[in-house]
Amino acid sequence: MVTKRHQHTALQLMFAFFLGLMVTAFMGVGVFTFESHPEK
Repeated sequence: MVTKRHQHTALQLMFAFFLGLMVTAFMGVGVFTFESHPEK
């Protein structure tokens, strides 16, 4: 049986993972945008 504490912990874990993914994607897009090398 799943308790409310387990549900809360799972929700926190999913939120933390999703937030980390979003931060990583944002940083990647920022680096790709501003650190683009000009074509020769």
